[in-house]
Amino acid sequence: MRLGCEQVRSIFLYVTLILLAGRVTGQQSYFNVPSSDKTKVNTWFFQQQTNFSAGEFTSNYTFDYGINEKWEAGINVLQVNVIPKDGFRIVQDNNGVSDAFFPLVTANAQRFWALSKYSQVSVATVAGFDPVADDILKSGSVLLFSNYQFHSKFLKFTSGIWGGNNHYVGIGDRLPPFGSQFPLGFQIGGEIHLGHKQSLVFDHISGNSPMAMSTIGFTKYFHRHWIFSLGAQIPNHQHLKPNGIVIEFTRAL
Repeated sequence: MRLGCEQVRSIFLYVTLILLAGRVTGQQSYFNVPSSDKTKVNTWFFQQQTNFSAGEFTSNYTFDYGINEKWEAGINVLQVNVIPKDGFRIVQDNNGVSDAFFPLVTANAQRFWALSKYSQVSVATVAGFDPVADDILKSGSVLLFSNYQFHSKFLKFTSGIWGGNNHYVGIGDRLPPFGSQFPLGFQIGGEIHLGHKQSLVFDHISGNSPMAMSTIGFTKYFHRHWIFSLGAQIPNHQHLKPNGIVIEFTRAL
């Protein structure tokens, strides 16, 4: 079987990023909602997520570095279509019309404020562009969010608000009761430890855009430093995006 240039490029990128996984460490999201875990100082973390649904097989990659007790920063490669049907680029759409750009190469940064031994608040941004867009300058994409996190030995819970332009989020209401002009949505996520290095995980993103969905699944340590996660994704509005499955591999301390 002969592979086209775009397929070879996608596979090369996928394999390269997987090989880099052994150098990084940490945990970034439940499934789709940022957990706002703080990367330890002077350490890396890595998380790779693959999404399967009808007509979609995409991967997301996150690398972050703990700069100090208050800051972490890193890069993301988002919505890489691993086995493309129409070239390297995949575009999420809303009834055939979309301002969303994928894949995206982004930078991220997060600032933390400790409230107590068990809680914190953070503010973060993710911003970048589509490297294969016809006009890269017009593909600028940004997501901003602020989260509150409570954590204990048996439970972790995160809730917050988010906002982003259509190039990142896609077309759709962020918080439908307030109409299309309202710029903010909300997000929640949680992790309940079940013992034997297993956890029940869930999250939810508000709205009716392509990224708005709920996910429920589980995580399990299968090695001292590695976590495997498997979940079912249920879009808030299934006419925009079908149900799917999400798989994550996280390198953690």
